[in-house]
Amino acid sequence: MSQLFGHRWSSQEGEVRTPRGDYSPRFLLWCRKTEDLGEEDWRRGFAVVEQRVKEAARQGDTEWPPTYGEFLGYCMPAVKPRGHKYFDQSRAIEDQTAKKQRYEAGQKHCAELLKMLGDDE
Repeated sequence: MSQLFGHRWSSQEGEVRTPRGDYSPRFLLWCRKTEDLGEEDWRRGFAVVEQRVKEAARQGDTEWPPTYGEFLGYCMPAVKPRGHKYFDQSRAIEDQTAKKQRYEAGQKHCAELLKMLGDDE
């Protein structure tokens, strides 16, 4: 985000680290709220953000960084019609392997977010 928005990102979201060296509460909030996003979700979200920046630049406007809630909305796929309730997989028992994979992907994406924000530690 700092590559797209520069100072607007840090002025809105603050620094990744506090003066003591801890992760800032706002950075940790973004990590918690985005930890369940998959790779496609991240791609979809950043594609929307980049498109909004390009469109604003084309019109001579300034686009501001999204809040975490807006970004989560950008990451969501288009709503698909659901089938009959007996075939609704959201009612099934959660697959523990898939849950672990989502957790690991979230950890990976948090590390990538840190890298994007210029905090490689």
